[in-house]
Amino acid sequence: MKQLKLCIGLLMLAVAVCAAWQSPRRAAAAQDIQFNRDIRPLLKGHRTPLGSKRKAMRNGQSGMWLSELLPHYQKIVDEVCWLRGMSTDVFNHGPAKLFMNTGFQAPGRPSFGAWAIYGLGSESTDLPGFVVLQSGPRGPRTGSTLWSSGFLPTSFQGVPFRSQGGPILNLRSPNCLSRERERDFLTDVHGRVIKEVLA
Repeated sequence: MKQLKLCIGLLMLAVAVCAAWQSPRRAAAAQDIQFNRDIRPLLKGHRTPLGSKRKAMRNGQSGMWLSELLPHYQKIVDEVCWLRGMSTDVFNHGPAKLFMNTGFQAPGRPSFGAWAIYGLGSESTDLPGFVVLQSGPRGPRTGSTLWSSGFLPTSFQGVPFRSQGGPILNLRSPNCLSRERERDFLTDVHGRVIKEVLA
């Protein structure tokens, strides 16, 4: 559990470093972030923002603001690492999600998971470095760029799990291909490779 907390803390630190490296102005603005940020400059005329229908309250000894939608975290608020030092000017969901996962609002950069596997390594060379659990039937708007390896090798890219059908695409053999036929094919290929190597 301590290793998991350390990994999460390192990932959150990486996000803060990316945000600070990308724009010193954003890093300075991040220090002034409050839970209920004033968004009136974004509104025109005499409009007022629609407030949340959910309640937020301070929790634990740290006094961290959390929504009522997170009851479990309200109980363990002092046991986890919270990053409150990141802000962005991006307000559309797609680019904002991309910024949250990669530190940049344009595609082409490695995701947090890719950096974590690149830096910490993986315990297995046969399994994906990390998996992606998606919500909803179609996944996020920005798609696989959220778990992409960017300019790192593709072995650092996340593998999405699906909620319907096979959990990983193209992992199972087609229904028309039996185990015996598959085994015969692999034996034939293996035999041909051995002949070519020995020839």
